[in-house]
Amino acid sequence: MNHLACALLIAFTFQVGCGDDGSTSDKFPDEFETNVTLDDIGQSGLNKICNTFEDWVRDMYSSSLFVQAACTASAIESTETASDCGDELQSCLDNPPSEVESLITTIRDQAGCGSLSVEATGCSATVGQIQDCLDALGDELDNIQFTLTCAAAGQTLDDGWWVIETPAACSSIETSC
Repeated sequence: MNHLACALLIAFTFQVGCGDDGSTSDKFPDEFETNVTLDDIGQSGLNKICNTFEDWVRDMYSSSLFVQAACTASAIESTETASDCGDELQSCLDNPPSEVESLITTIRDQAGCGSLSVEATGCSATVGQIQDCLDALGDELDNIQFTLTCAAAGQTLDDGWWVIETPAACSSIETSC
């Protein structure tokens, strides 16, 4: 590993260790009480919650670890050995091809209100429940980041390795809205 790569790894590790503490203040607007229903805050309130969270997701999941997951998948599928996979992975990380960039966007877009069937009007789910749902979707993104390694080189990946299953916290909202 060259000196620049080491410095970037140390800087990234420091940023993760000392950065965002995961507090909801960055993920959600603080103007809504968690026990208020989506019907009470209306569609514009729900949109504000969704947009704030989706901005947070874009900021959090454009990191090098997330790019590494997509590049690792690409390298696994295009090589036969772990060594070749590592070389291909590094090439992708240095200059991600458009298909990897597109996949990153597609994966990231799953963690937001656009993936849910929720309308605020008449919805008895609370702000806290939508926040729990969105947090669960974010947790699923975390799982995607860390599931692939070059040890799988030469194997065929499941086509849906990057697809997020609807968390239970979100299913309950969809049924109550």
